[in-house]
This record gives sequence, C-alpha cells and structure tokens, in this order.
Amino acid sequence: MTSNLCFIGDVHSQYDKLQNAVDYAETQNLRIIFLGDLFDSRCKYSDSINVFNLVYDCIRNGHLCVNSNHQDKLIRHLKGNQVLLNNGLDITVNEFIDSNFDKNHLLEFLTSLPYGIVCKNSFGKEFRIAHAYFPNSIEIPEYDDFYFVYGNEISRKTKKNMIYGPLDQERKRVLWWENSRVDQNFIRVSGHYHKVYVDNYSVVIDSGCGSGGCLSLYNADTGCIKEF
Repeated sequence: MTSNLCFIGDVHSQYDKLQNAVDYAETQNLRIIFLGDLFDSRCKYSDSINVFNLVYDCIRNGHLCVNSNHQDKLIRHLKGNQVLLNNGLDITVNEFIDSNFDKNHLLEFLTSLPYGIVCKNSFGKEFRIAHAYFPNSIEIPEYDDFYFVYGNEISRKTKKNMIYGPLDQERKRVLWWENSRVDQNFIRVSGHYHKVYVDNYSVVIDSGCGSGGCLSLYNADTGCIKEF
C-alpha cells in the first residue's frame, strides 16, 4: 500500500509553476504522479528545458509520470515521423534544438514512461491513473505498491484511448466522469481535459496551465486541491 500520493496536472512547459508545486509536494512528503503533457505551451512563457530537467530529477528520486498525447507527438517527431508542429510543439522543439539538447536522452526518457499507473493511498483506496482515460478492459493483477501499464503490453487502440480519451460512435469526445459506475471500487484519474472535476469515482485535474491557467495538485489522501 502506497501512502502520501499526489497528482500534478498538465504542465505545458510552465516551469515556475511546476517548481512551486514540486517544492510544496516535497515539503509535505508527497510522492508525485505527473499526469503528462509536460511540454507545449500555448502562452508566451515557455521553459521546456527546465521542465524536463526538473521532472527527470523527480523521477530519479522516486516520483512518477505517465505518457500523454503531447508527449506522444514529440516522441513521433523525435523518431523522424511527420507530425504537425502546432499547438505549442513548435516552441518545444525549437527550445530543445536551441539548447543543443541530447535528442536520444530525451527520447529514451519519454519512451520509458508508462501509459497507466495503478496504486492505493494510505487508506487503501485504489487509483487508476492515465493521462486521459484508464480503460476498464485492462485487467489489474495483484500488485505491491504500483502496477504499471506500458505501451508494449497494450494495443494501439488502447494506447490512443489512454492518451486522448474515449470517443462515441460519432467520434465525439466522451466525458467519461459524467457516467462513472456507482459500483466502481476505484477512482479513475486523468488530466487532459482543461477541467477540474472530483467526485467519489473520478479525479480530473487539468487547470489549463499552458494557456494562462494555474497548475493544480490533488492530494490522494485528503482530497484537497492546491493551485500554483
């Protein structure tokens, strides 16, 4: 059973807010799970290099992070695939190029991240975490502290579902937290949706950090949200 967990929402290259959130988490002895979208700012301020360095150091110190749609697009670009450099990706790519950053180091880090994480807080409540949606189809075996879902273990369709979220038959986004199952014995956690929503079955924690909003942190034990 894992205690003192917190979730930090989409960062989008906002280093100053991220540093404040990390400082707070560490002073409170909280283990961080970053919900992804580390890069790609849509506002004037962007510091992708320091965001990477800070998150990289955090993970070396035992914190965790999941893959996401913005990170997946950067991965595909780094691998030489043709992707549109839009929605802030152009800024991110130029920042890494201008700093002569080691492309292979960045790619190795990004591809090492899981698509999903399952864990429990200090009261034994289970959280199933993915950037956009943790599917019910994923079977969770017995685990100790964490169970990780990696890309090589799931289908392409499932990976897309986890980083973009489910769509209905008309290809429209499903607001999955509006239809949570009342018999569900876990809490599903995501960022991605530019929304903050919490109930007994759902935690959506994305305050629009990269487009002028704040960066939010959710304490998995207390249920409290702190904004930076």
